[in-house]
Amino acid sequence: MIFDNEKILDIIKPEATPEHFKLLPCPFCGSEEVVYIKYQHAVGERWAIMCSGCVVTIDPGYAQQRSTVRDLWNRRTT
Repeated sequence: MIFDNEKILDIIKPEATPEHFKLLPCPFCGSEEVVYIKYQHAVGERWAIMCSGCVVTIDPGYAQQRSTVRDLWNRRTT
């Protein structure tokens, strides 16, 4: 969740990223409109992911690398 004192630096659609940064569809609504959000936190740059369909967001607050949130988002149970 992005707070008032944090600034969004970039919003990246997975289609514009290398293959290894692709995101699976939203596990809640099935939307493929899922984006990376890079933002400035008080302690440095952080990453989050948001579904544009249902606005579900994953933001652990500690993700300094895009791959951290990608791995959390793409994790699915069998």
